[in-house]
Amino acid sequence: MITCVLNGHSNINEVQTAAQIFFPNERFSFIGSVPDFGWTVVSEKKIDGYRSEIFYDGVSKSVFFYAPDHSEITEKRVVILAVFYALKKIFNADTPWGALTGIRPTKLIRQWLAKNEADEDIISKLVNVYRCRFDKADAALQTARKENEISVKNGLIGKSSAAVYIGVPYCPSRCEYCSFTVRGTVYSDKKIISYIDALQIEINKMSKQLSGINISSVYIGGGTPTVPSDDEFERLLSLAQKNFCASKTEFTVEAGRPDSISENKLMIMKKYGVNRISVNPQTLNDRTLERIGRAHSANDFYRAFESARNCGFDNINSDVIAGLPGETDEDIVKTMDGLIKMQPDSITVHTLAIKRASRFNESCVYNDNAGIGSMLQSAHAACRQAGMVPYYLYRQKNCAGNLENIGFAKPGFECLYNVGMMSDIQTVYGFGAGAVTKLVDGDFIERKYNVKNPDIYIKKMIGEDD
Repeated sequence: MITCVLNGHSNINEVQTAAQIFFPNERFSFIGSVPDFGWTVVSEKKIDGYRSEIFYDGVSKSVFFYAPDHSEITEKRVVILAVFYALKKIFNADTPWGALTGIRPTKLIRQWLAKNEADEDIISKLVNVYRCRFDKADAALQTARKENEISVKNGLIGKSSAAVYIGVPYCPSRCEYCSFTVRGTVYSDKKIISYIDALQIEINKMSKQLSGINISSVYIGGGTPTVPSDDEFERLLSLAQKNFCASKTEFTVEAGRPDSISENKLMIMKKYGVNRISVNPQTLNDRTLERIGRAHSANDFYRAFESARNCGFDNINSDVIAGLPGETDEDIVKTMDGLIKMQPDSITVHTLAIKRASRFNESCVYNDNAGIGSMLQSAHAACRQAGMVPYYLYRQKNCAGNLENIGFAKPGFECLYNVGMMSDIQTVYGFGAGAVTKLVDGDFIERKYNVKNPDIYIKKMIGEDD
């Protein structure tokens, strides 16, 4: 347990976020004074900056005062920088993103680009102020420029354009690193029928309000959206197509698990105009797939991918995860070699993020962070050699090694939904259990959250419709 003491301010999240860079798997408590045991982070507001002091067993180990010399640095970022620098004096930890915390590192860069700042000045601030490693700073700048290019070209900015997300929070089995709800004896076919009934009620209520808005993209995610029976899957796609899709709408189904993809489901997707799908192996090593609870093999992935191509899908994404327990750089090279041979149109390279309610977290199963950076570099290099460039980037809480997720795509195959969603430039209407509606109006963002539990969501929607 890491204790924190705040004096003169209430930026709890910023202090914890900065400290988590050095204490990634610890819990935090906020108290009024420094105890005489364990690590304590003290953050104090001063007239012209913030002072951070680090204690161990009640003894001071490090002090750092940060007074910003850039007026553009917000107070919250000053808090983070002061804590980061104080801890960095003690711990010789590898911090690839330095003090640049948050889900969307490119958001700050796009603000600088909007001011016509030169690339070398942006890189200098990322490296010298935020202490990002050069390769991370360069990747973030490249991605930010690509985000800008895609958003302008496709009209993603402004109130006249929006995206739609529809969530299906069920899977054939539960991956060991994930906390998603699982289909099983509790989640029968009957329950999924009720869930799609509830989705239909929610969508019907909102669809009239969205008339006149250009829906640039529809994304059906999960979970595993291909879990429902063929009849219910067709009902789901018909609902989405009827209410949101025009001739040029990007329509993605995160088909995901190869063991849930059948030729019938692929044909249903073609029938309703799905023009982008994801077939996600995560790894092409059978021993790892078994270890992480994926009920399919590498050959199942190859068969599902080939079936999708044979059905006419010409925009297929695949996801891989670096840092899966027991894997090495050789394993991810093997995965990337096998994946590149299938010639996907885009690849998203994730860093393992173990969810708090996952079985891996419960059993404290973690990979060695030291090798994960090398694994990412190998995966990124394979994507670039296949003619792909990074087009969106985000980070997750509890990402191994404090690293990142990057989407690579061949030119013209970038996912509009991913860009609009991850860059915070476009309103997204969310439907389903756990979905989030994000209303964007310039720099102002309002989020509205649906209840996460599918049973409660069903009761809420069907009850309101009675």
